Amino acid sequence: MMTSERFSSSQETMSTPIEPYTAEQIRFDVLPRSLHGRSLTRRMRFRLAHAHRQQEEALIATVPDRVHAWAAVIATTWTLIENTLKLYETIVSHIDTKTEEGRISLQTRFMRERDPDEEVTFHARAWLFQVFDHVDGQAFTDAGIEVEEGREHLRHMIERSVAYLRQSETTLRSFYRRYRVIANAWKHGRALFSFAPYETKSQFGVNASDTAITALLAKKPGRGWPTRLVTFVADEEALNDVDTALSLLDVQIPRFELLMGGFAASAIAYLDYLEGHPPPFKPKLEFSLFADPYSPREAEVLAAIRDAPLRPPP
Repeated sequence: MMTSERFSSSQETMSTPIEPYTAEQIRFDVLPRSLHGRSLTRRMRFRLAHAHRQQEEALIATVPDRVHAWAAVIATTWTLIENTLKLYETIVSHIDTKTEEGRISLQTRFMRERDPDEEVTFHARAWLFQVFDHVDGQAFTDAGIEVEEGREHLRHMIERSVAYLRQSETTLRSFYRRYRVIANAWKHGRALFSFAPYETKSQFGVNASDTAITALLAKKPGRGWPTRLVTFVADEEALNDVDTALSLLDVQIPRFELLMGGFAASAIAYLDYLEGHPPPFKPKLEFSLFADPYSPREAEVLAAIRDAPLRPPP
């Protein structure tokens, strides 16, 4: 993880990317977006903690409550995944969720398929990996590391981070699709019946069940007779899916909260500066890599750049 100064009270050292903004733009555009992102990621952290509490309760639940307890965990985890995937798309595509048009655009875009090359740039932009191109070389020199060697280590760590994030997204998308029906039924209070369907050569029917719940689906939601049944059983596969998804969210959500919090603090401080009230501190943004475990040399590189200033792009 790396922190880097993005704001200074003196205009000569002001970070280039935010110089064009006016006080009005900060107040009515940048700041509301930043505060919204900070608020969202805080709620996501609370929801993540709630999902873990639900998981603990489900692990000790007994029949017939067990399947319902795990359905609740599935619904909470599914909602968190939706939040996370939409946050990625919002950041990368610069979607303004303050507007109805932006929210509609987000709803239709966040599960779109991307080609492999776009996946790489998508995750690099989402986590601002491009900032590592602008680390001041003096930070490496001061730590006794050749500048090119330091940058090469950073490139390798970024490649590993992108690979991790691509696989993580694939896993989260799979969970989202697999449990969408059950999660929506639970989330919106639709009927989940305590029965399981059966089919023989001569008939189709349902049996009452203490270990399965079933959602009835129509071709058009809320209209017409059910045409499909989707049954959920809290089996070992479902429990493993939850555990895997939550372990990925445990890594990403806290780092998203740090990043969004840094954006909000920087926007507030910059607005104060523009309005003639220089803040008494220099806000920092937290930049994260996802490349652990790190070799001893890589750890030295990360330590060297932890508080290094960024060189403005030419």
